[in-house]
Amino acid sequence: MKQKVVTAVSIAALAGISVIGIGFFAEPFAQTEKTAQAAVSQSADVVKETVLVTEVSTVIASEEADSISLEQTTEPVGRELKKPVSSSRVSKEDIFYMMLNSIDYYDKISGTIYVHYGNIDFYEAVTFQCALSDTAAYAHEIQYDCNQPAAASAAECAEQMKSAKAAVLRDVETSCTGEQLYYVDHSRSAYRQEQSYNITTLEQAGPVSDEERHFTMDDGFPAYSYRANPTNIPSASICLFPQEMTFGYLTDTDLWEIKGVEKLNGRTCYHITGVTGAEYGKKRNVASFEFFVDTNTGVLLKYVGYDTNGNISDYLYTENMQFEEKAEAVKAASIPRSYQNEG
Repeated sequence: MKQKVVTAVSIAALAGISVIGIGFFAEPFAQTEKTAQAAVSQSADVVKETVLVTEVSTVIASEEADSISLEQTTEPVGRELKKPVSSSRVSKEDIFYMMLNSIDYYDKISGTIYVHYGNIDFYEAVTFQCALSDTAAYAHEIQYDCNQPAAASAAECAEQMKSAKAAVLRDVETSCTGEQLYYVDHSRSAYRQEQSYNITTLEQAGPVSDEERHFTMDDGFPAYSYRANPTNIPSASICLFPQEMTFGYLTDTDLWEIKGVEKLNGRTCYHITGVTGAEYGKKRNVASFEFFVDTNTGVLLKYVGYDTNGNISDYLYTENMQFEEKAEAVKAASIPRSYQNEG
């Protein structure tokens, strides 16, 4: 039976979302919370839902092998993608809703993101591949100690992470093979396997009308409806399916403007600049911001948040971003046999 899940979150709750629910502090395969309050505690960009999966995956192993390989055996499914509005006549509302529904505009995607949030003391790199129609995804997430100045580009992030000062705090791989999820923690030499009820498919992330995405509740507070996240890569949601950032920064269209259309790493992007609302800006320690939004998909390819002194507080940088036939095939995680199976 096809299901559609909508999670409503008030503006007060949105401003109170803890960013440590994004990325490594988010339990990758935690069962979905069904209430808005619980959704807020985990971060709105990491909504998961129970779903029945029919694809089959296989664990390949041999007596001689030093590791267990996870082989993707699902067959690709044909899918018609939504067409973006032409950049020559695009409106703020068009960009807003395209970002909220970015998963409708692409099927396969791969790349690397570098993320830092100004009110926490780590930053992370996530290399990923995702094929939505196949319910297949892979991510390698490395969290680093944040003891260096804020980087100004993806190249600078990569260089910092190679330096001796960038101590690795956590190193994990996640793999969604269609029927099962695997979580490999290299920093703890452990892994675990989760069942299909923790996977989100495209069907589970069914469309939500524009009118339902944000509205006013009976108590007068505005509220927001989040679609479930079928990328199965919560740590990369800020880029691939940026619902929380879109609601937080772009709902009030008077606070931002479209500066123009620019190229970024070979992709055509909307360059957006703006200031933050009081509550959301305080929570993120951001007074003004820049977005570079892919014009074809609504994927957030670059974000920089500045504090009241104009210094970089938050950032998202991307590199090697590829879509559809150019996207890398979804990689299989490898589990060393010496690792402890935690269930």
